[in-house]
Amino acid sequence: MRRFFLSTLLTLTSVAAALPETVTVREDETLYRIATRHGLSVDELKRLNGLKSNIIEIGQVLRLTPTGTPAKPARSKAGQTKPAQFKEAPPQPAQAKPVPSRPVQLKAPQAKAAVPRVGTPPVPKSAPPRPPTTYTVRGGDTLATISPRVGLSVAQLRRLNGLKGDALEAGQVLRLAWPTPTPPRPAPRSDSTPAPRPATTRRLPAPPNSYVVRPGDTLASISPRVGLSVEQLRRLNALKGDRLLAGQVLRLKWPTSGPVLRAAPGTYVVRPGETLARISPQVGLSVEQLRRLNALKTNTLVAGQVLRLKWPVGQLPATAKVAGPPGTYTVRPGDTLARISPRVGLSVDQLRRLNSLKGSALTVGQVLRLRWPAPPKGVARNTAPPTTYTVRPGDTLTRISPLVGLSVDQLRRLNGLRDNVITVGQVLRLKWPATVATQAPPRPAVSAPVRYVVRAGDTLGGIAARHGVSVGSVQAANSLSGTVIHVGQTLRIPPRGATALAERRPASLPPGTEARLVYRYVRVGLRDTAASLAQTYRVTPDELRRINGFSARRVIMPGMRVLVPQRVAVPVPPRPVRSPVTFRRAAPLGIPVQVVQVDLRHRNVLVSPVLPRQGLSFGAGARVSVLAARSGAQAVVNGSYFHPSSYAPAGDIVMQGRLLTWGRIPAALAITPDNRAQISPSTSALLGRPLESTWSGMETVIATGPQIVRGGAVQNRYSSAFRDPAVFGQASRSAIGLSSSRDLLLVSTHAKLNTVQMGQVMAALGARDALLLDGGSSAGLAWNGSAVLDSVRKVSYGIGVFSNYTGRRFSR
Repeated sequence: MRRFFLSTLLTLTSVAAALPETVTVREDETLYRIATRHGLSVDELKRLNGLKSNIIEIGQVLRLTPTGTPAKPARSKAGQTKPAQFKEAPPQPAQAKPVPSRPVQLKAPQAKAAVPRVGTPPVPKSAPPRPPTTYTVRGGDTLATISPRVGLSVAQLRRLNGLKGDALEAGQVLRLAWPTPTPPRPAPRSDSTPAPRPATTRRLPAPPNSYVVRPGDTLASISPRVGLSVEQLRRLNALKGDRLLAGQVLRLKWPTSGPVLRAAPGTYVVRPGETLARISPQVGLSVEQLRRLNALKTNTLVAGQVLRLKWPVGQLPATAKVAGPPGTYTVRPGDTLARISPRVGLSVDQLRRLNSLKGSALTVGQVLRLRWPAPPKGVARNTAPPTTYTVRPGDTLTRISPLVGLSVDQLRRLNGLRDNVITVGQVLRLKWPATVATQAPPRPAVSAPVRYVVRAGDTLGGIAARHGVSVGSVQAANSLSGTVIHVGQTLRIPPRGATALAERRPASLPPGTEARLVYRYVRVGLRDTAASLAQTYRVTPDELRRINGFSARRVIMPGMRVLVPQRVAVPVPPRPVRSPVTFRRAAPLGIPVQVVQVDLRHRNVLVSPVLPRQGLSFGAGARVSVLAARSGAQAVVNGSYFHPSSYAPAGDIVMQGRLLTWGRIPAALAITPDNRAQISPSTSALLGRPLESTWSGMETVIATGPQIVRGGAVQNRYSSAFRDPAVFGQASRSAIGLSSSRDLLLVSTHAKLNTVQMGQVMAALGARDALLLDGGSSAGLAWNGSAVLDSVRKVSYGIGVFSNYTGRRFSR
């Protein structure tokens, strides 16, 4: 009986000793490692300690057994030790464990003495499993699925393994703890040596010249303690941000075996965390130069790698071993185009062109040309400007253009080029053939025009370029008003000299007119190309694409509408009689009104629709005050009638020469690009649809109505297009009027007037013709960005006046 009780007691004592009640978190420990060491799962450990996440801190005490269950063995009255969680039970042979046959000799129990093990084989105590420090990724694993298994957050896994994203590969080994120095193995002890106390609360000292992050530490708080700046700490530890982990070991200086900038002359030793981009400014070389000097295919570097900063003497190119020839410069280490430029008296762009460089990358030993090659021996140097240019390797028309002082278009015309393609050795003509100084310039009639029969696929622009003449000269020689030609047609091609003279001679303008550059939309014909259109309107194809916002790949197709520039003759405007735009309050016939007067004699005045949003489209509304604030117009008045849901205007609207919408309103205010205004009938309402020629020559058109003043007379009968009785009743009113083709009135009032009364007000203000705008809750007027009379509801558009407009002018 005694032998059985002693055997059971020893077994239970060993079990209790293997299960401590608590454990103190040490450096680099995680829930996963602690749970594995004590035979628990992470979830059980979290439940025992009421943890909601896997984050623990150094020094934190974790419970390993349920509350109220003691883990240390209790002592009986007789002084013998027994587990507190087990009650002494009567012996049952069926449950007894085998006991050694050797007799057990017992000593008298002593206070606080453990059960002697003399003559009894000790019960083997199984060592707790060592928590893993790595994890091998399996197929289908992600950081999110691995995180709960190992007791680390996704962010901790990323930082421990230097991951920038979540991408993993099967077989990849992930680190689960920061590496720490391996402690020395304890010496073996005899049975008589007392067991050491478990070192669950002992902290490992930080390695020399390092710092162990404690809970709550930040780089900013660590910086003054260690005497290093935050940036130095980042570079020493290759940190990309400021986040730290409790227990993380920070390095406070470079390792003695690492680079201390004692590299051999002309070399640089890479330090941890350094990249080519960081090294580049330190050594005065570009990233590309570093890659070429060290034959690097990528930007990847390894700590301790030795980078070469200059060519070894024995490996320098032949051209770099000797001084460069006169008119050249040999690139030295650290040189860049920006540094070389002031030394040689040339701009960076000139150096690029002289040496056919596409970028700024240079190589040590590279010889740069500082001037164009001298002419061959035996050829006299001509002091006069050259008349030809021989294409060199790497030359393009764009590079040649500034060197010879001609535009790309002039080079193409002088040499009859259809496009920008040139070949090495090609001789380009730089000016038209000159006549002998002692002879009079030849008359155009001396050289008879060439006759050309149009063939299939020909265009007027292509024929003109083939013969080295302009499209305009071919049109003038054949009395053509457009560019349409047909197969079999015979064309007279003027001589080239006549073309040059025609281009130099300014076009004659009718008396009292001036030339104005106007942009308008034209429809591309079946035989039109970008080159032919460019020739017609005297621009380059690149300029044509830029004007229309086309990319280089955009193909101009027949039927498209493209924007082209054109110089047109317009009447010289009279001298202004007042400021471009003025505002005043008036009371004609005793009715208070707000009046904006516009002097269209000023060339920089623009009257245009103001839309609620960007682009030339409708579909939204805004109050007058909002339209004024967004557009920057000096004055804004509400527009005409519109659909209450779609905000689509009920009449024709032309803006920047484009017909944005059309409708059934029969009259409109129409203004040309040179600011001549008139009230004209609309053909859209008459025909039911607009024509190609509708509002031709107009820049701005605003269809509104009814017309309340015509020729100075107030109207009381209106078009049948206006059928809503609300149009004619008492309401707040807005209107536009003309006292002459150069004087525009914008008027608004919140007084309740009918159409006849508003016509009387406009006539009293001097309007000879006037159109009613939308009224009621839509009536409003703004001045200098703020509303004088704001509209109650949102309107489809406004009529804005800009007093200092310097942009393009358009014509339909």
